Amino acid sequence: MSLVFILKEKFKAIFESTFLIVVFSLCGLAISEILIQPFAKLVFVSLFFLGWFVLLIYGLIYKESYMFKCSVKSRLFIYLAEQFIYCSLIIITGIVLFRAVYT
Repeated sequence: MSLVFILKEKFKAIFESTFLIVVFSLCGLAISEILIQPFAKLVFVSLFFLGWFVLLIYGLIYKESYMFKCSVKSRLFIYLAEQFIYCSLIIITGIVLFRAVYT
């Protein structure tokens, strides 16, 4: 019995379409000056933080690389390198969020 309730392709489609819809709607709000400058940076950085986190979780759940289409069994180094990159990006965006909020 598997704990995966949603197919990989459906997960990718939902994630990519949701991410693009949110990015373009935030860009529209920023251009029309509804979302003002100090908050726009926080919103975009937190969006990318969530995006990196979702990509990391995808790799951990499905045991497959998101970008390079390789599984743990076929190319372990590429899978681990991609997971390490996502962890690094999560840490970097977390630091940026922390500095933006507390400075």
